[in-house]
Amino acid sequence: MEENPMKEKDDIGGRKSKNEQIEGYLQERYDFRFNTVKSKPEFRSKNGNHPFSPITKFDLNSFKREMDRTMGISTSSDNVRAILESDFSPKIHPVRDYFNRLPRLDPDISNYTWQLSQTVRVANSDKWLEYLVIPNCYQGRLNTILIFAPKNDEALQSLSSSEYRRVTIGITFSKRNACL
Repeated sequence: MEENPMKEKDDIGGRKSKNEQIEGYLQERYDFRFNTVKSKPEFRSKNGNHPFSPITKFDLNSFKREMDRTMGISTSSDNVRAILESDFSPKIHPVRDYFNRLPRLDPDISNYTWQLSQTVRVANSDKWLEYLVIPNCYQGRLNTILIFAPKNDEALQSLSSSEYRRVTIGITFSKRNACL
């Protein structure tokens, strides 16, 4: 049986596929993740403390060229993209990740959510607090926009466009997604 020259031996005497070699090469030099908010893979160099950046066509072509030049691995940019847009790149939700990395607060000492809720005047404020917090517990749903608008058209007409935008941007609650 003829050996495949593109396969190199792995630690247990078998052969590594071309994609396994590509994955090994990329893992040695870069950190990867799949940003679930943007639905795009991101990377950063392992040498240095740089933030993650979205992978561009230029980056894909540079990875391809780098592997061909240093390891003699010939592959397409589409193959590199397919690898990076797979379970090779761990999925992350950067907003959730940020909040999960924050230090835990003692609600008896500093109830910041309650303090924030006190800056908005609504009827039944306890229920509104629930409405604002609970939907954020659901994964995969962006379901709420709150629109603050004056009760009559005269008030709207008196606002400049920048004031109107500030008035109409916010967060609301969608009852069909409630678990109350």
